[in-house]
Amino acid sequence: MPALIYHNGALGDFLTTLPALYRLRSIYTQEITLVGKPSYGKLAEYCDLITATCDAESSRFLPLFTKNRKKAAHDLLKQFDTVVLFANEDAPIVQHAQQLPVQHLYWQKPFPDNGVHVCDFHCSLFPTSEQTGYPLAEKNKGGLSRKKTTGAPTIAIAPGSGSYRKNWPFDRFLDIASLLRRCGFTIFWISGPAERTFSFPGSDQVLNTPDLVALSSFLSRCTCFIGNDSGITHLAAASGCPRVVALFGPSNPTVWRPCGPGEISVLYQGSSCAPCHPISEHDPCNQDCMKQISVHAVTAAVLKGYK
Repeated sequence: MPALIYHNGALGDFLTTLPALYRLRSIYTQEITLVGKPSYGKLAEYCDLITATCDAESSRFLPLFTKNRKKAAHDLLKQFDTVVLFANEDAPIVQHAQQLPVQHLYWQKPFPDNGVHVCDFHCSLFPTSEQTGYPLAEKNKGGLSRKKTTGAPTIAIAPGSGSYRKNWPFDRFLDIASLLRRCGFTIFWISGPAERTFSFPGSDQVLNTPDLVALSSFLSRCTCFIGNDSGITHLAAASGCPRVVALFGPSNPTVWRPCGPGEISVLYQGSSCAPCHPISEHDPCNQDCMKQISVHAVTAAVLKGYK
């Protein structure tokens, strides 16, 4: 019988589960269906971790998320002999699965409580002898995906995130882009919903693609990536970008630093109120923790190894 995985969180949160799904795939070779966000599922399908994706917002799966639809939920879950849930304990889907004698039930909260890294936390679901893998990076290694983006070394910059608290001041991104441009780098700005208010320099290239598989392949071919604590930064690292510079403030990098096979530099100055995400958030927030990161520090992290 097939397996079901449920994860309906943000992009960065989903990417932190990929090493765990890599372990699951090593011990479970039958069909695996993800119930979650289709665009994220394509990433897992691309690196052969799952065989199909179903939209969690589909009416077909509504009983799983409704407390009073017990029979319909059980009828759905009985189609699977293995169920993997990334959800809080009080979520109806967890309660339905716990009441049903599923042969193999793996359940875990989306976030760890203590200082363990989130990828290690998820991998603890499947304690196997397998090494932690980087399936997106492995997939991007072969074929055309490894061809250079341009003749010049390329820097990809994603200046947004899911929360303004996590954003380094945009004028500093502009300053570092100017510095790196003068050093001979080609600048690509990654533009998505989190960057819709930013105005990018006309001399640079702007990449706006909703296709995360194509974006993953592109990021793996860049010389370096610079970004805040965001889903795209996690994607750059997981995709195999050789050098990732991640700017942290509200989040604890011990738990949330991006994972990947390349060189990952996390710049984190901290402050009296950090980390505050996702445990709590305070208003007003003057972003002291992000403003303490200097343009000089980011430039040094990017140019490390090019001197």
